[in-house]
Amino acid sequence: MEIGTSWNYLDNLTIMRGRHTWKMGVEIRRIWLNNTGEALPLTTITYASSQNFINNVADSIAMNAALGVGGNRRTFWMGFAQDEFKVRPSLALTLGVRYDYYGMMHEVLGRSLVMDPVGCGGFCPAGTPYYSPDRNNFAPRLGLVWSPARFKGKTAIRAGFGVFYGANQNDDFSDPHESTAVRYSLSSAVVSNLSYAPARVPPRGRWNISGLGLPDPVLRKVYRANASRLVGLGA
Repeated sequence: MEIGTSWNYLDNLTIMRGRHTWKMGVEIRRIWLNNTGEALPLTTITYASSQNFINNVADSIAMNAALGVGGNRRTFWMGFAQDEFKVRPSLALTLGVRYDYYGMMHEVLGRSLVMDPVGCGGFCPAGTPYYSPDRNNFAPRLGLVWSPARFKGKTAIRAGFGVFYGANQNDDFSDPHESTAVRYSLSSAVVSNLSYAPARVPPRGRWNISGLGLPDPVLRKVYRANASRLVGLGA
């Protein structure tokens, strides 16, 4: 589940003086990203064969608790200035620079865990920044328009150069919040005679039962009766 909202303040100014046209502007953008990678609890049971499925001998069991909605927030600060200079009637130059600062993403209530095996040896202390921000995003721009006299104003040659930065998509920074989800897994290599038989089906959630090489006809034949024993479903 995901709900994203952006708030923008944008203002531009143009000043014309003689052969110069100055343009400048600023933009402030506030990002709200409310999302969860697993809104419902999920249990996955894997069986190595159809016979193991019938006998409830599981190969592995994984249980993921529901992850609450996180409120990730960040702010972009952007601005530019440029000068369009008419060198002569047939030649114009544009010189400018843009600056972009993409503020640090954070969870609005501090519900996040940063995982850094090298720097922290695992999970970092609460409040650890998601990443190191980049404050050097200066982007020069250069443009040229030339209309040679031989073409009598019917042809223009244009050239340009620019450096551009991007903020990446906001979903790229959801991992620290998703690290707070409770997850368990068991394998038959660690626990012998692994089986799964809860007293009742949870009121919410998705249950996946799969078998390695288990044919569909076998699954349809044994699932209804076996599911009653495994997870308390009625016949």
